[in-house]
Amino acid sequence: MLDRSAPRPDGVPVILMHGFGTTTHLLKNSAAVGIVEHLRGRGINAHAPYVVPYATIAERAGMWKTHLDEIVANSASDHAHLIGFSMGGLDARYLISVLGAHQNVATLTTVATPHHGSPLASFVLSRPALLKNLIVGSMNRVGTYAFTEAASNAEAA
Repeated sequence: MLDRSAPRPDGVPVILMHGFGTTTHLLKNSAAVGIVEHLRGRGINAHAPYVVPYATIAERAGMWKTHLDEIVANSASDHAHLIGFSMGGLDARYLISVLGAHQNVATLTTVATPHHGSPLASFVLSRPALLKNLIVGSMNRVGTYAFTEAASNAEAA
């Protein structure tokens, strides 16, 4: 029986990159955690780190780079496989193309990533100022509660 509590250092790591929002942060037993446990139980060096839920792609990508560098440094591989969910896919594109992480990324897979923009974001941002500020302010409060290491900025995100 494999130890499901820690990743095996051998093999190319798999990093799950969550999207926009606080569900992953608030529900520490989220789908990502279940996927990591499933993969680790099959001997795959899987990880699901967290970054700030509401920030710009550039800010989030910088945080992902820190995680990528640490995970690769602690593995037997020079590369990692990235799986970006929703905004995590946009973060991964920036991480690879702008921050130079292409040197440490074996593959990138994106799932439900809004490569051509988000109609929901456009809808929220086009609301009257009072309503938009109420929504964005609520998101920032929840985001700051969920991830205290960095400030949330839902409107910029």
